[in-house]
Amino acid sequence: ERFYFYCTDFISWIDTSKIILRNADDSSLVDFEIDYLANQFEIRPKKYAMKINFLFSDGAIIGKTTNVSNRFQKEFQWKQEREYGDLTMVFSDTIQSGIVQVIDKSNVIREMSIQKANRLVVSNLLPGEYTFKVLLDRNENGKWDPISPETKTLAEEVLLFNDSIKIRANWEIESTFKIP
Repeated sequence: ERFYFYCTDFISWIDTSKIILRNADDSSLVDFEIDYLANQFEIRPKKYAMKINFLFSDGAIIGKTTNVSNRFQKEFQWKQEREYGDLTMVFSDTIQSGIVQVIDKSNVIREMSIQKANRLVVSNLLPGEYTFKVLLDRNENGKWDPISPETKTLAEEVLLFNDSIKIRANWEIESTFKIP
């Protein structure tokens, strides 16, 4: 429904006449809306297409420091909902405050906060095998805190779930995670 782009400079102006979106299947133009704030912008195509070609001409984006964007062309393909799988994580105990990380191989692909819950739904995962990490946020500041000799506090606990869970397209899976 929308595409997000990030720039290295804060955005001063976007010249929409220098941005073209085309349906890759029939080469028709795709109208769009655009919004920007700070160094990021979003493009919302007004018409659905499985594949969209984006073309940004030189100078389509002007930065606060007078930097101008270079030409950029890329084809993006939208995945349909049935191409993803969903996972319901059921925890054996309530997590008061924490951060759940979804890991593909060794890369964290998603982080989600959890508050006073024993279930978490992780939607729209591409098919594959995933492992999980839960960072228990005991002080509820929204991040994992390491050991602090100054305040004499231990590092917040990290729970590793190394048994991989296989996600399949168009499947909903429920799995139990034992909290020690």
